[in-house]
Amino acid sequence: MRKTIIFLAIIMSINLLTAQEHKEYFDNGNLKEIGKYENDIATGEWKRYHENGQLSEIGKYENGIKKGEWKLYHENGQLFCVGKLKNGKIIGKWVFYDEQGRKTEEIEHNNVGLKHGVNIKYTYQIFTTVVIHTPYINGVKSGIYKGYADDKLLETGEIVNGLRTGVWKNYNFNGQLTDIGNYQKGEKIGEWKNYDKNGELIGSINYKNKKVKFIDNGNDNKTEVKTNTKLDLNEKISFMIIEKPPVFPGCNGNKKEIKDCFSKSIRNHILKEFNQEISNNLGLSSGKKMVLIGFLIDMNGNIVNINARAPHPKIKSEIIRVIKQLPKMKPGNQDGQNRIVKYSISHIIEVK
Repeated sequence: MRKTIIFLAIIMSINLLTAQEHKEYFDNGNLKEIGKYENDIATGEWKRYHENGQLSEIGKYENGIKKGEWKLYHENGQLFCVGKLKNGKIIGKWVFYDEQGRKTEEIEHNNVGLKHGVNIKYTYQIFTTVVIHTPYINGVKSGIYKGYADDKLLETGEIVNGLRTGVWKNYNFNGQLTDIGNYQKGEKIGEWKNYDKNGELIGSINYKNKKVKFIDNGNDNKTEVKTNTKLDLNEKISFMIIEKPPVFPGCNGNKKEIKDCFSKSIRNHILKEFNQEISNNLGLSSGKKMVLIGFLIDMNGNIVNINARAPHPKIKSEIIRVIKQLPKMKPGNQDGQNRIVKYSISHIIEVK
């Protein structure tokens, strides 16, 4: 009996030495992370926290490597993303959410961590939700691309090795074809045809000789051909689909990086300049309130036609004041011409 007790004591002491709980704290005393080490290697479930006390991430380690399902959270407690890892690499579907709990992206991966399958990105504008389906094969964009607004197809075509190729089509909100033409290695080529809201051919652009053709009533016998004729530059193009988006000062990189930086810079500007005390002194119920903001970036990069939806007129006025303070942008560009770009964004205020 005595030998058995000694043996168990030895086993328990070994377990205590090999499996030790780890805790780390922020300077403010809040828990930063908690988990276990075995022989100085992370194992089992680990939790990490934001400095404000909200959970930051939770998942499991095996031999010091992340495995299985992991969840990450925003500082306000909303789920940021969820997905699985294998041998420390992202696999399968990962789903991302914004701070309001809305789904922002679904990303499929193969077993070696590369994007593989159809990625779906959600962008929430004031009056519509834009959903982009981008296909990947082993980390490279390849396949049929589709862009939707409120479940209505707006744009579709093929991507090969990351570049647009072949026939691409654009549609209006009524499902009517508006543009059709070809890409080659990511560049528009040949003749692109344009249609009105009734499906009538109204003109075309030839990207070989830079000629624009206008057609009256779809009748080729009434055709006027002009060289270097400008398009209707007053037509407004969505920030989501323009070829070269506006650039916020200091932003650079590829198209996606420029767009992400633009939106992040707008959000940071609003957070910095918005007078929170205004919303706290209006008699509104406490809690989170959403403000919807829309504006245009004109052909010179100026912010114009600012509008907002807010829970109180004074909040609307304050938001408009803040947006007016935005710096001048590098204008958006489509088909080699500076264009007017529509942009919208949501902002959450906390009423105390």
